[in-house]
Amino acid sequence: MTAQERGLLLEALSHYSDGKRAEADEVDTMRGKIERAKPQPCVIMRVEGGFVEEIGGNPFPVRLYDYDIDGVDDPQFDEEGRACVISEYEPQRIQP
Repeated sequence: MTAQERGLLLEALSHYSDGKRAEADEVDTMRGKIERAKPQPCVIMRVEGGFVEEIGGNPFPVRLYDYDIDGVDDPQFDEEGRACVISEYEPQRIQP
């Protein structure tokens, strides 16, 4: 969540609570969740010569399907049975 998105949600929640359409404790709980929400990750993909060299900053596993398989001797297959090359990138641990 970006700072702008967080601000927009908090402003909307403020207007919502002014209309007495929600219980005060429910609004406070939601406001706390929004304020504690972590910012969205900045995931960077580096491609060189048509090949993905690196996926950086990913907080989750990434599976990349490449369907340009001309010259590939032993292709893999996706969930629909289409030939491809599958590359997997593990989440990166952020150093404290």
